[in-house]
Amino acid sequence: MGEIQKITISGFRGINTPPLELDFQKGKSIQSMMIYGRNGSGKSSIVDAWEWLYSGKIEHLAHEGAKERAFPHKEANDGQTWIEVEFTNGEIGKIRVEFDPSRITKPRIEGNLSKMEEFIPYPCHLRYRDITEFVYERKAKKYEILSYQMGFRKALRIQNQLQTGATRLEEKLRELKRDRDASIKEYREASGEEPKDVASFIKTLNTIFTRHGVAPIKEVAEVKTSFERLREKVERDEKTKKLQLWKDILGIINRFYPVEDIRQNISKFQEDFTEFKQDEEEISKLVLLDLYEEGIEAIESLEIYDRCPLCDQPYEGNLIEHIKIKQSRLDKLSKRRKELEKRRAPFIN
Repeated sequence: MGEIQKITISGFRGINTPPLELDFQKGKSIQSMMIYGRNGSGKSSIVDAWEWLYSGKIEHLAHEGAKERAFPHKEANDGQTWIEVEFTNGEIGKIRVEFDPSRITKPRIEGNLSKMEEFIPYPCHLRYRDITEFVYERKAKKYEILSYQMGFRKALRIQNQLQTGATRLEEKLRELKRDRDASIKEYREASGEEPKDVASFIKTLNTIFTRHGVAPIKEVAEVKTSFERLREKVERDEKTKKLQLWKDILGIINRFYPVEDIRQNISKFQEDFTEFKQDEEEISKLVLLDLYEEGIEAIESLEIYDRCPLCDQPYEGNLIEHIKIKQSRLDKLSKRRKELEKRRAPFIN
């Protein structure tokens, strides 16, 4: 596939200008390289730059909430943030990716990047953090990480897309099943039988449609439209309007007692009222009920009279007791009158 000959990084993350050059060629051969340095000296920025060149993003920064504007070094000017990689393979040659401040998610690319991806099908970078997190991941996640690092990134992406598609199809199937079960229930309630197949279902519906002047259907997909037409016809039909009117009237009637119960109640009311009227003379004195109540308190401090000062009738014994007996009778009459008025109210309304 060829080898990396030189990497040059400028104004990227922890690497400022002048550019950092990593030359792997020694004489006519390509050598390995070990890089060391203090924390914050820019070691991780080399891996970040490679990941940005390879995939256009930096995953660990995205997880931390840092976006593309965090890629350039804080002192780098426009046009100073870029990475350039030279390959010994002539088909790949030199590739340069430069940060574009006007389109931060679309860097300027020079060279045949797609050809590099053909020769390098996997990321070629692995951080210490990736290794430690891998140890604690679930089995399925470990499989995904290994597949990605071993060059099956595209296959893994296709697998995830297929899985997403399969999940959507399963949800769609569940939705269609719910619709089918609802249609079966509606058919059963309308026809009183179980639907046998689509043909018999359509045949039964066409019988109903034809009877009501709606054009017959050929496909199940036409059912909804034909039902709407049938519903419109039913709503405009005069018989339907009359039936609905009678239904409303029946509902109003059912809110009240049945007719026979009303008659029985009226009869009982008349009997009670007739009995109540027999005390007509006393009823006329109900207006004096309050007077009796107030009079008892006043008379207790008066001298004894031979005639009652309230009813002007002679009495025997204690005057207060005589008035209380009169008051008690008026109380009973008052309660009976209130009860009769309460029972009469429904007949008036």
